[in-house]
Amino acid sequence: MTFICIVYSPFSILHCSYTMTVADQRQEALLGDQALGLTVRCLNFDFIGTNPDESTEDVGTIQAPTSWRSVLQDPATIELLFDFYKNTDPPRSSKAMEAIILLCSVRRSLFPTDKDRGAFLGRVMAGIRSLLLNQTGFQHQDNYHEFCRLLGRLKANYQLSELVKAEGYLEWLELASSFTVQSIRNWQYCTNSIHYLLALWGRLVAAVPYVRPDTGVQGHAESLEKQVLIVVEAYIESMLGSVEMVYNSDGGLDDPLDDDGSLKEQLDRLPVICRFKYGDVAQLILNKFDPLLNQYRQALSHI
Repeated sequence: MTFICIVYSPFSILHCSYTMTVADQRQEALLGDQALGLTVRCLNFDFIGTNPDESTEDVGTIQAPTSWRSVLQDPATIELLFDFYKNTDPPRSSKAMEAIILLCSVRRSLFPTDKDRGAFLGRVMAGIRSLLLNQTGFQHQDNYHEFCRLLGRLKANYQLSELVKAEGYLEWLELASSFTVQSIRNWQYCTNSIHYLLALWGRLVAAVPYVRPDTGVQGHAESLEKQVLIVVEAYIESMLGSVEMVYNSDGGLDDPLDDDGSLKEQLDRLPVICRFKYGDVAQLILNKFDPLLNQYRQALSHI
């Protein structure tokens, strides 16, 4: 097994790559856990003293030292973390995903050129597409939650113009849309993760006016419009359907509409997404609302 260890000191970053065979699987697992934990702690360090709340899950820009550049830019580093995620179970796999989130949040100026930054983004998006295609590890709730955080974080640290230039962007967009719809429809298993996905779509559509028409692949705007409508329709249908599901569960399901915290986080992001295709979304809502209003009126007339 090959390990790449990132060790922080006031003077340098040591990038150690070595191959070892360990007969005792417990020792091997312990070494992997410790190396991964060290990586997360290094990337989580508040280098310039600006992190006001270490308890929050939200990740800001990681102000990694310039001396770390060769390690963080090395393709083997991000590939190792994705491989670790794929080949382990929680809590190690979810910790590896946390490290990927942090690595995706390093400051823009760490990369010497836009080409270098674009190459790094391409590797990250390729790793995400692979996980989405194979649904790797998503049966574990911790992995699922961390992956939703990764999707939400990706657009926060990269401009839409950078995403559309990345290889496989349209495939990534469709896969992210399918994953979002799946998550929304299975809200009872991932209520606390949905707002990260809505944050992704909110940030994508908010950035559209700042992308030149000749940027990226042809048809990227039309594809985004299509996927946004799919996501919004799934959300509306899911929330309407949750009423009947909760009622029929006889107390077996928590009502997502009664979860004020999660509901507020979702509704804070939803208007931005809906305004992107305001006319189509408004018509969609009316098509859902009018039949329900008629049913309600009929029910009242029989009381």
